Amino acid sequence: LKELLPLVEKRYRGIGAGWARGLLGGSTGGWEAFAMQVLYPDAFNFAVAACPDPVGFASYTTINLYSDRNAYFYDSAFKRTPRPGYRDHYSGTATVPGTSTPAYGSPYGQTTATVEEMNRREVVLGPRSRSCGQWDV
Repeated sequence: LKELLPLVEKRYRGIGAGWARGLLGGSTGGWEAFAMQVLYPDAFNFAVAACPDPVGFASYTTINLYSDRNAYFYDSAFKRTPRPGYRDHYSGTATVPGTSTPAYGSPYGQTTATVEEMNRREVVLGPRSRSCGQWDV
């Protein structure tokens, strides 16, 4: 804070006052932006925490990382049900085109990838966090 900010503000003609600075962070950076605002309130005027990571991992997507035995499938004595990892954002307002009839059975809100599929995709894109995905971190 005491070394980097003066250099950045000198190079980019910053004002050099806390009221003129803001923070923006996404994912883990959201928590970092929030922490900087809390720890150094006079150094920054505002902080935006976009999509911060969860505080705990009891409900990380569909997985309780503390107690679930398998991240890919729900615990069951009778069948292997894949855990959904990504859905296509059903809004609850889909209708049959040209009518007001609810579009039951439409693709909206359906699982488009399971947790296992999401993990495999990240491995293909690059190991050791090079995939830029959530699971390989």
